[in-house]
Amino acid sequence: MRFVLVVCLCILVGCQRPTVHLFMETLSQERQDLVEQSLQKYQIPYQISEASTPSEYQGAVLNKFAGNEDHGLYTQIRLAIIDAGFATLQINDLNHERHTFSNGHLGLYLVDQDAERIPTLLYGEDCDFDGMQVALNSNELWQTDKGRWHGDWFYFKPYLTLRVFENGVLVEEQPYKLSMLTEVTPFGNKPKWHFRALGYRKSNADSILDCNLSAVIMD
Repeated sequence: MRFVLVVCLCILVGCQRPTVHLFMETLSQERQDLVEQSLQKYQIPYQISEASTPSEYQGAVLNKFAGNEDHGLYTQIRLAIIDAGFATLQINDLNHERHTFSNGHLGLYLVDQDAERIPTLLYGEDCDFDGMQVALNSNELWQTDKGRWHGDWFYFKPYLTLRVFENGVLVEEQPYKLSMLTEVTPFGNKPKWHFRALGYRKSNADSILDCNLSAVIMD
């Protein structure tokens, strides 16, 4: 009887899979949905964390409890994130804040490297709104310096797309193609991100979409 009880406890408690705490706020909503679908496909328990991902992370990183070597689970997580479009998975005992996850918990950090590098403040060029600011936030929303949120954005190198919604309905989208240029400044030559508007440039939704967009990196 005691042996049966021990076996039952192992089944109910000891064999329970660790929870993966998921950090993916830099990903587009479409990419986040794909990640969740992949984790569910491999039956990996997860919770979406509200904390921000440390800036040092790139790509896909798994932080685990030191000494816990569940290679079968790590293989499934690797397959899941590859299905979601990541090339590989880095596995660490320590995260960049220098602490470990407790036993039964894992931290999975997914960073869209292209989205992280794109400037978050662009300026209109070659149009009636030269110098108007376009802000891109980490929740994939964009606005002009007039302050109203217009819609969402996504970036798959080298293409940026701004979309405009009215009352929850998509009314227009404008794609841009990136060129890396050099800008001569009083502080020397600096890299310039230049997004050239593609297609017919006569927006009915927002005239800023008629502009090219650019940012000079001064750092």
